[in-house]
Amino acid sequence: GLISRVRQGLGKPDRIYVHKCVRPEMSKGPFQRCQNDTSGDVEWTRLDMSKRHTNDTDKNKTEKKETDLIDSSFREDPDQKMEERDSYRKYLKERLCLEQLQQENPWRREMLDGILDLLVDVCSSSQAFIRIGRDEKPLPVVRSQLLQLTGEHIQYVLDCFCENTRKVYNVRQYLLTSLYNAPMTMESYYTSLVNYDQQQMGFGKGG
Repeated sequence: GLISRVRQGLGKPDRIYVHKCVRPEMSKGPFQRCQNDTSGDVEWTRLDMSKRHTNDTDKNKTEKKETDLIDSSFREDPDQKMEERDSYRKYLKERLCLEQLQQENPWRREMLDGILDLLVDVCSSSQAFIRIGRDEKPLPVVRSQLLQLTGEHIQYVLDCFCENTRKVYNVRQYLLTSLYNAPMTMESYYTSLVNYDQQQMGFGKGG
């Protein structure tokens, strides 16, 4: 199909037309995207085509690095975090009547300070879950429970901790679990103590 023969007749020689040869695999992309390298009637693709026709690997790498830099530069504002901690500390000190507890338990002042620090750490934590005993509980649930504590709950936790005769390997986790459960267990604990004292004193036998 590269040659066309046209007969003229009357003893004249046939006319032969040779068609232009164009590579069939030549894509249409360069004619649309290239600027000057492939414009015009080009029969063969130039081997020294300019770098403008290479892929956008370098550009993609640059954009990715800039994105990573933005993501890695994101940090929580330390001033805002400190203000949050101070707000929780102030609220808990007032709600727990910490100064009064320290006056009533002078030999436990350091322990009370440690409990306050523990509560502030958990309430201002950025973790999604907090371990309570053997369970992982959502931070909002744990925070809500701890912010309901009162001075009575703290006194109850102190009493239980001092009465415990078993060795505590993880004091922080033990205290946190006790504080979290205090609103649910305090009443039952003191009720059982009252019942025990009454039995020791002979009450409850025959009215």
